[in-house]
Amino acid sequence: MDENPNAFKHLLGATAVARIEAAVTAAAPDFDAAAFHRSLEDLGTLELKQRVSRLADALVAGLRRPYPELAAAIVRALPPPVDPDVPNQFGFWIWPLVHVVGREGLEHPELALDALRELTQRFSAEFDVRPYLVRYPELTLARLRSWVTHPDKNVRRLVSEGTRPRLPWGERLPAFVRDPSPTLPLLEALRNDPSEFVRRSVANHLGDIAKDHPDLVVATLARWLDTETPPSRELLALARHAARHLIKVGHPGALALFGHAAPSHVRAALRLEQSSVVIGHAVCFEATVTNEGQASVTAAVDYAIRFANAAGALTRRKVFKLAERRLEPGAAASITKRHPMRPVSIRALFPGAHVLELQVNGVVLAEVPFTLAAP
Repeated sequence: MDENPNAFKHLLGATAVARIEAAVTAAAPDFDAAAFHRSLEDLGTLELKQRVSRLADALVAGLRRPYPELAAAIVRALPPPVDPDVPNQFGFWIWPLVHVVGREGLEHPELALDALRELTQRFSAEFDVRPYLVRYPELTLARLRSWVTHPDKNVRRLVSEGTRPRLPWGERLPAFVRDPSPTLPLLEALRNDPSEFVRRSVANHLGDIAKDHPDLVVATLARWLDTETPPSRELLALARHAARHLIKVGHPGALALFGHAAPSHVRAALRLEQSSVVIGHAVCFEATVTNEGQASVTAAVDYAIRFANAAGALTRRKVFKLAERRLEPGAAASITKRHPMRPVSIRALFPGAHVLELQVNGVVLAEVPFTLAAP
């Protein structure tokens, strides 16, 4: 397979190495650049997280000092804090510095957490705070509670993002998967944060919890929404994003939060542009939803694809957001969509019979088969 020139791993190449060396040398003039470079001879052969780890090894080799002095040198090497709302502010070259502080500081948790607080203002420390939650849960949670009012939005976001039970790319937190109650007060404190960057993290955190404790998330969102009459646009956006998975799978409580009643008087139809699609091309379809009842309906319209496996069995189903429509009695809405059928790293595609479904407020109202053909 051809190399992807836009892969994130390339952000940790020669330019990043030069920036790290310059910043650390300015902060610690005795930095052993030769030892640093000796550890990086095969950097170009590694994937992203492997590069982060290898650069961290090289930094430790070049700095050669006990952890308290190591962390202090890295903090001195940092550029000014960044604003996540300004494009292209985050520098991937800082990620290995974050990893050094997190990985090497487990015997010095208070020093490490102080340093991670500074680092997350330049590049998120959401991955490297997690081992401290596992090893020192009370100490780390206490520190995070003290950060919910920190003036820097990056630090406040770390409180939510770093404690997500199922953070993508991050170490899973099994204790919080089983019992998310320790993190709920943190989310409570941040739900009306002035930064959308922080509120989005709160929503994603609740979305993680919803995979294991759906009723808890619905009850939490219902309580939050009931505290404001009417709820603010920002809180509604947070709640909708947090409940998106539950709405897709038709959780009745989540649907009720947003006025999505059971579609007893709604009719739906699907029309495919083509009944056979070649892998690499797109399924193009038109969905029509009609309200045949006597009362208006708020319709959350989604579509799902039931994917065939290598043996031809329909073993996987993936739901995708389509639209939301307010339908008055007798009204109809038509929505067109083009869904690319390209293989991705998390979902292989196989030729054979597939099924496209249309669901309204969590209930499948129409489906059509289509064939996926080999290129």
